Amino acid sequence: LMSIEYDVTNPGLFSVAGVTGEDDVIVDEYLSDFVDPVIHWAASTGQKEYTVQILNLDTSLRCQAVASMSQTQIEVENCALVPAGDYLVRITARDPAGNITTAPDFHFSVDLTPPGSFMITGVTG
Repeated sequence: LMSIEYDVTNPGLFSVAGVTGEDDVIVDEYLSDFVDPVIHWAASTGQKEYTVQILNLDTSLRCQAVASMSQTQIEVENCALVPAGDYLVRITARDPAGNITTAPDFHFSVDLTPPGSFMITGVTG
């Protein structure tokens, strides 16, 4: 006799923590040309994998990656972000039965403002 259990329990609630520097909401312009964004999130319970998407503000897909159940961060490769652009991160947790939980969308911007001016005033010794 075989018993089959129908799983209708969604993975646990979770949230996106930030982009690149773990909790950043504004990232440097160099991210657009040289560095792929690294997305960080809090873990969900009961999940098998995460789908991590970076979306334009109109929610059209810019790029995505799939992370395993043990990950809470991933570098999203080949994601050319536009300087001075605003984006959304959307992460969906999926369990082995296909149930999903989606974290609240996370908004971030690519910043064009360089660091302030400074000058070298001397050396010691």
